[in-house]
Amino acid sequence: MKCKQLSNLSGPVRKAALLWLITLLLPTQACNKSAAREDIDKYEWEQPGILTASDDLLAYRIDTFFQRKVKLAGLNGAVLVSHHGKVIYRNNFGFSNYKEKTALSDSSTFQLASVSKPFTATAVLILHKKGKLNIDDHVTEYIPDFPYDSITIRHLLNHRSGLPNYIYIFDTIDLKSDSYITNADVVQYYISNKPALQATPGRRFQYCNTNYALLAYLVEMVSGRTFAEFLKEQVFAPAHMFHSYVSTPSDSLRPDLQTYGYIGSKWQQVEDVPYDGVTGDKGIFTTAWDLYLFDQALNHGMLLDKSLLDECYKGYSYEKPGQKNYGLGWRLKEFEDSSRIIYHNGWWRGYNTLFVRNPEAGTSIIVLSNKLNRNVYDVSTLYEMLGLGKGLKEEESE
Repeated sequence: MKCKQLSNLSGPVRKAALLWLITLLLPTQACNKSAAREDIDKYEWEQPGILTASDDLLAYRIDTFFQRKVKLAGLNGAVLVSHHGKVIYRNNFGFSNYKEKTALSDSSTFQLASVSKPFTATAVLILHKKGKLNIDDHVTEYIPDFPYDSITIRHLLNHRSGLPNYIYIFDTIDLKSDSYITNADVVQYYISNKPALQATPGRRFQYCNTNYALLAYLVEMVSGRTFAEFLKEQVFAPAHMFHSYVSTPSDSLRPDLQTYGYIGSKWQQVEDVPYDGVTGDKGIFTTAWDLYLFDQALNHGMLLDKSLLDECYKGYSYEKPGQKNYGLGWRLKEFEDSSRIIYHNGWWRGYNTLFVRNPEAGTSIIVLSNKLNRNVYDVSTLYEMLGLGKGLKEEESE
């Protein structure tokens, strides 16, 4: 099919495409955490794609879908959709800082909440690939005092450890509002107090933030680098994710382009809480574009080889019937026709996030919102537009 030039695109899509091209051509404002790099060769998928007539029509339908979400559901955030390996839609709606009326831009960074978990899993699997650890090793081989000798790293990755959620445990402790617990604090609490397991390790799936707080701690113990340093060196830099970083409130500087999280119709800014000091289960900030680059880096085998990706993308929890499952750091929807959707969603302190992928189709859907809104997860209409499985209904927030 003959490609359409930019001048031939329909009005709303032409405007979005022009803004996209202008953003790519202008120097990118540096972020205190991770400056953009303009002196490197870009990957093929970083180059602006030319939309075909069918792409143009699809982009128009996607724009109509999200404009309706903004109008009827109050969506405030960044959106990116890729299809057949190229970005066909990219837009921002609303404010990064409501008080200052600062509009969201392509460089605005969002707290990923639980969409941080695929990054944590990738970090662990990179160490596995390098022979620094084995995911079937017991955690006690790396944390000798860890009081649960039957839990393996794989159990942490696929949420089958049986560990109780540290957030619920620490809710019962009188924590100072101006202090932040760390991953090391979580590990030490479990060592010192040995809270009872909620299931035999490997017996059943139980989504639990403790698993990924422990995995981030293991990354630090094994690599000798901080979790932030390891991700920057081994994931963000190779993928050209130059606006991505790990951040906690104890950091001395807040990046200029980091968004604020809000709740309620009156735009109440969400304050930091002690749990914000823990990373791995959350704590990664990035842009919609950088998240697309992560998708592409995985699809092109830049971070993990096919055998490890196959391990990530297969289900480990078939004790209950249904389409939902969990791999290594990824949620799954598995359909009767053998098609599947690989995704993760998240919620934390005013942020809702959704990252949907189908590597075989070269398709991804990214929605990052910094104003609490469960409607973010309801994108089943998009799945139907893009031909993904049988479509998904609204997903759980975690």
